[in-house]
Amino acid sequence: MMSSQCAPRSSRIYNMSAAIYQATTSVSQQKRNGTRSDSRIMPLSFPATKEVLWNHEATGPVTYGHLTYYKNVKIALSEQTLHLAQRYAQESKVERFQCLLIGSVSVDSDCEGVVLTLDRFDPGTPTPEGISPSMDMPGEIAVPFTVIRKGCVRPHSSSVEYESSIKFLQKRCYSKAKIELCQFVSLTGHCFIQNDAKQTHIEVDGISVATHLKYTPIQSVPIVPTALSKNLAGPMNLSDVQGEPKTGYLTMDHTRKLLLTLESDPKVHNLPLVGM
Repeated sequence: MMSSQCAPRSSRIYNMSAAIYQATTSVSQQKRNGTRSDSRIMPLSFPATKEVLWNHEATGPVTYGHLTYYKNVKIALSEQTLHLAQRYAQESKVERFQCLLIGSVSVDSDCEGVVLTLDRFDPGTPTPEGISPSMDMPGEIAVPFTVIRKGCVRPHSSSVEYESSIKFLQKRCYSKAKIELCQFVSLTGHCFIQNDAKQTHIEVDGISVATHLKYTPIQSVPIVPTALSKNLAGPMNLSDVQGEPKTGYLTMDHTRKLLLTLESDPKVHNLPLVGM
């Protein structure tokens, strides 16, 4: 695997076996006819077979990958951020004050759960679709947050908020943008203030994709030695130097050796892929 974090991109690798077979059949037919479908030169020749490309026999226990497969998502909200949101709500003199809480998503040390840390308040910018962050930074998550100052009804997320969250996740799953963990979880928060801010009730609803990945250890498959593979195996790899995980895809050459390609490599749109 090329990344310490895994995010679902099922729309790109759906029906992988059929896609690989169709691609190899098309290439073989073009060779027999002496024609090419376009002027692009493929950098490698994929194995001309629809059979298994490696030994699928498991060599160890199966593990699963999903944001909530082993643990629920943990939320850490700083007290300073909450007090700032409450102060803005009191100064606005409206019963329902809407804002944003900005934070980041990280993985537990045991790699069995994720932690959402909300440590920044953002009044946001009103838009027709809702409130947008004043500054959109990569790797950050913006949680819509409503502070209710009066009334006795406990806040709950509306059907419109759930529908908006589902559309957001669907858009991210089909996007060609860089994979980031924060893009596959959508949260909405409510804060209910009672007795002149002496009592505060906070409720957070979250939605994530249902797809989970199943990891089965198998016998090692040879890797084509390239500059990228050597860099990832070395002590000064791209992830350590740039301080962020790298994601990519796996293809295969005619000798059934894996070739690693970065997600940003334009060749991934032309090559048959066997993994990520």
